[in-house]
This record gives sequence, structure tokens and C-alpha cells, in this order.
Amino acid sequence: MAKHPCNGHRFERLPEAYGPYWLIRDRGTRVFYLSWYDAEARQTRHRSLSTVSAVEAAQIAEQLASAGISGDPKEFLNKKPMGTVGHVLDYYETK
Repeated sequence: MAKHPCNGHRFERLPEAYGPYWLIRDRGTRVFYLSWYDAEARQTRHRSLSTVSAVEAAQIAEQLASAGISGDPKEFLNKKPMGTVGHVLDYYETK
């Protein structure tokens, strides 16, 4: 297996925290991830944001923090945005 060119560190941690999350970037692919500490497993976890845009990654992290989400954000990240007023009305009608 070839050695990673970044002194053995695959991920680069960005300085700002967003609630329980912080952003990290894969130095090879430039893709952003959310990272958090899983106290139960005593491990740091991460989940891909599927973007190389720092602005988009920060917006997603801010949304998570403002929504009070903690732990694995998979469910939140998999939600499709509501595109029309009809989608919004359908959403609230089922509540």
C-alpha cells in the first residue's frame, strides 16, 4: 500500500466547531466530512457531506447545530429539501 503524501494524516481539521461537530477535509479528495465524538463507543466518527465546497459544508454544519442535532447526522443529511410549496404543505398536513 502506498504511503499517503500528507505526512500520514489523511484528514485536515478545520478550526471552527458547530455544536458537537467540526468539519474535516480529506486531503486527497478534498471532500468535506462532519466529525463528532461518540462517547458511548469512545471513538471519533465522521460522515461525508459529499461536497468539496467549504461554504456548502459550513452551511450544512450550521444547520445541524441550529437544529440541535447531535450524534450521527445520517438521517438529517439524507433528507431531500422541500422544493415547492406543495411539498411543504404535504409535510405539515401529515404532522
